[in-house]
Amino acid sequence: MIINDGKNTLTEERKANAIHKILFKTIYRKKDGHWRAEYLKKHRVFHVMGDNCYFEPTYLPADACLISIGNNVRIAANVSFVTHDIFGQMFSASPQYKDKGTFRAHFQTITIGNNVCVGGEQQ
Repeated sequence: MIINDGKNTLTEERKANAIHKILFKTIYRKKDGHWRAEYLKKHRVFHVMGDNCYFEPTYLPADACLISIGNNVRIAANVSFVTHDIFGQMFSASPQYKDKGTFRAHFQTITIGNNVCVGGEQQ
């Protein structure tokens, strides 16, 4: 079981969530959104997950431990949560910024309040 107690690094959290990601892409793909939300809550995949939630995506964000979800939340299919940027890699590789040192990715948390519906993009 994964416990997001603030003591694990992002790398450790990613490794710990690897099995959940595989299960969501395969077996749990056929489960409904209520079942998936309860599974995520039980296994503490997100930093916080409230009651009466619905999680339709069949994949998990890279850094789910940085995401807090309130009560009575609906998350549609094809929703992506991005908790970091990629600009650090771009600047570090650019000759213009080589003498400025190494740039790192910026990470931030995502908080979804209570009674929220997050719609997805059609594909």
